[in-house]
Amino acid sequence: MKLRDWLPHEVLTDDSLINGRIKKHLDVDIHSEYQHRPFPQRGDTYRYIHNWVLLTNGYALGWNESPRHGWTFVLSTPNVVKRYG
Repeated sequence: MKLRDWLPHEVLTDDSLINGRIKKHLDVDIHSEYQHRPFPQRGDTYRYIHNWVLLTNGYALGWNESPRHGWTFVLSTPNVVKRYG
């Protein structure tokens, strides 16, 4: 499955939800998916990420569902695979 298949359709048509950095990874395969497991990056910014995926290129993308700000998507650095891959 590719990252574009995992993301909600609304995200792919709304440029305010994902940036160009994330768009570069839309055709990358997903290595594994996690639900209700802490996102590898820590801090208050990431506390509402309950679903995230590791990509085969070493990045992780988290789906942040903030009650205050709505959906946002966070792209991690490749060193996440070393900890969770």
